[in-house]
Amino acid sequence: MISYLNEEYKMTGASGREYTFTMYGFGTFDELQETFKDYPHSGLYVFTIRNYSQLTGVYTHEPVYVGQTGDFQTRDFSNHHKREKIEATGSHSIGVCLTDQMSDEHRKEMEKDLLEA
Repeated sequence: MISYLNEEYKMTGASGREYTFTMYGFGTFDELQETFKDYPHSGLYVFTIRNYSQLTGVYTHEPVYVGQTGDFQTRDFSNHHKREKIEATGSHSIGVCLTDQMSDEHRKEMEKDLLEA
């Protein structure tokens, strides 16, 4: 099961637009698959490496992979095409930015905006 981290992570796209992700911690990709099977939303997602700063007492996130899906219920995270690379980074957090009210084309443009930043 994944856990709500009570954190937001903001990313800025090449356009200057800011995207806010709600952050969750997870243990394995299979846990993601199990959790999102009951999550009927579309959106962007970002896998991050979560770091704690003893100096500031704040967690920061380093993006590892940005993607998008038309439906989290059917997105097969357990067979994600970049799973091995993401796991190799030690990433155990995922951010979700819901886009339910947007078209597929607009969501893909948002993903491109983030990838080009």
